[in-house]
Amino acid sequence: MKSDRIEKIVNMLIDNKITAYEVAQNTSLTAFAVQKIKDRESKNPRTSSLDEIEVFLQNKFSIKNNSQLNNTNISKLAIDVYKNWDELMKEDIFKEKIQNLVKDELIIKLQEMINNKKP
Repeated sequence: MKSDRIEKIVNMLIDNKITAYEVAQNTSLTAFAVQKIKDRESKNPRTSSLDEIEVFLQNKFSIKNNSQLNNTNISKLAIDVYKNWDELMKEDIFKEKIQNLVKDELIIKLQEMINNKKP
């Protein structure tokens, strides 16, 4: 529900003492628009505005908590990718990224093979 989403965003902003100015500096939104959302004056903010604020918050906390990323989290992610491989491969963006990674890895391996054969 959109109101739950707004409430979650507002609470994160307030609880973490994030100003509308900080959000505006890191998004395409104005500080005024963010402040209206934060103050709950905007009754029906655009979904795209909420998306931008959420991306900002995710990035902010991703960087802040990056040191907490460990092998366990990576292992869980790998298991999730493995379990959902067929579904992920239906997504064009995922499929393209995988193909590019495979191509890059092949190029690196070929370069290594060529370099190792040189006298």
